Amino acid sequence: MSSQENFRSSSAPKADELELLAKLPIVPQEMRGSWLVTVHNIDWPSKPGDSTEEQQAELLHLLDRAQKLGLNAVLFQVRDVADAFYPSSIEPWSVFLTGYQGRAPKPYWDPLAFAIKEAHKRGLELHAWLNPYRVGYLNQSRFDPQHIFRRRPDLVRLYGDSYWLDPGNPDSEKYILKIVRDIVTRYKDLDGIHYDDYFYPYPKAGLVFRDSVTKKAYAADENLAGWRRENIDRLVQDTYNVIKEINPYLSFGISPFGIWRNDRPRGTRGLESFHELYADSRKWLRQGWVDYMAPQFYWAPDAPRQPYGRMLDWWIAQNTQSRQLMAGINVANLREEGNVDFREILEKVNLRREYQGNGEIYYSLGKINTKEWQQNLRSLYPYQALPALVGPNRPPLPAPKVRIERERHVAARVDDSGNSTWQLSWTLEDDGITLPQMLPGGPKFWVMYYLKEGIWNYKVFPGWVRGIRINRSQGSGPRSFAVAAVDKGNAMGNITWFGNGIEGTAPKSLAER
Repeated sequence: MSSQENFRSSSAPKADELELLAKLPIVPQEMRGSWLVTVHNIDWPSKPGDSTEEQQAELLHLLDRAQKLGLNAVLFQVRDVADAFYPSSIEPWSVFLTGYQGRAPKPYWDPLAFAIKEAHKRGLELHAWLNPYRVGYLNQSRFDPQHIFRRRPDLVRLYGDSYWLDPGNPDSEKYILKIVRDIVTRYKDLDGIHYDDYFYPYPKAGLVFRDSVTKKAYAADENLAGWRRENIDRLVQDTYNVIKEINPYLSFGISPFGIWRNDRPRGTRGLESFHELYADSRKWLRQGWVDYMAPQFYWAPDAPRQPYGRMLDWWIAQNTQSRQLMAGINVANLREEGNVDFREILEKVNLRREYQGNGEIYYSLGKINTKEWQQNLRSLYPYQALPALVGPNRPPLPAPKVRIERERHVAARVDDSGNSTWQLSWTLEDDGITLPQMLPGGPKFWVMYYLKEGIWNYKVFPGWVRGIRINRSQGSGPRSFAVAAVDKGNAMGNITWFGNGIEGTAPKSLAER
């Protein structure tokens, strides 16, 4: 048996209560992400053609790892070479999943849907990572009849040992946007779409990307380099617009090569994305065509030609549209001896926080595969954080409805001293208020504050968690709580709180600080 007390929101807090609530800690918002690489089976699956059971177990192990590391986002590569890690009417099943392009997994399953569901169980965002232009490799034994290489060979160009869609042909962009629209429309719980640094291929000595016929057909009088950049600009802008048309609270992010142009900032030298990849990444950020950008800063912090701190500071200064600016960090080839490399990662994270960037994305989750490295990275995130804020401005969600249930006379819940437990649960109800569009399926997260020994702490729970059990032992344990819902764009709503303990205390609403 149990007794219940159901409470409704009461009057505004008194002056002394406001003083207490003013001490609620700020929940940080930063992306703590990692790429999960599927091309060439780098991270997952360990080899193509493994059984569904084996592949699911491996994927769960990696998601568990992300959760234990204190991360809050996984960028899952689901489209490597114009084939798919999800059922698609547009492209064939991935060769890296089943070992045979176009062959469906048996027993049948949908890795993207599975990853979204399991990531959300663990409080992780799941972003679908797509390579827009890469089509395949010269050494591939076959292409499925449904593959773009077979269906539209006029769009495909060979460059070195790999095949690429020709960005100058408008049909290439239409094809890519069709894929983006399909994913965003069907996977309504997806958190983001992500492009990496592959647009025009990285240059190779003595090779020319053969698009002269395309240019003559579509832009005969334009400068070649400027025309190529316009092609990529158009894809980025149109991708952003397609996503926002379907779901304004879905993230769109890009991780370009870290150097935009040489001497930006002064002294920077290396391959330039502007001139050699035809990727005007600074423009995308300044135009607001992305929700987040994570330039790939894969060099050591003290590299003389790629000074990490100054590069990060320069990129943050370009963020005139107040998007999210993260650091892409490589951990794939790090050594463990003496923790030299970890000190470099620690320096990068501390500098990013000093310059007020919005998080990190690590390459890659499968490479963080030793106990020492997992302990090192976990130490960077001793407290929880909500993912970075995205989406348009919107009113805050209403304060949750909170219920207290005291459990009594249950042997498993009462010790010899007669101590009992309480059940603190919450829900978000529509009391005549039309809940915003970003809330289908309920809140994305819950933030629960608790006052213990005079200090406020907090925990972030995934949206499916609707309550916790509170142990009361010899008068110890927290008695004051506050709860808020978090919407699909990661914005925290109004707060419901208990100011004077559990017994006999009604919850009160407090607008978001």
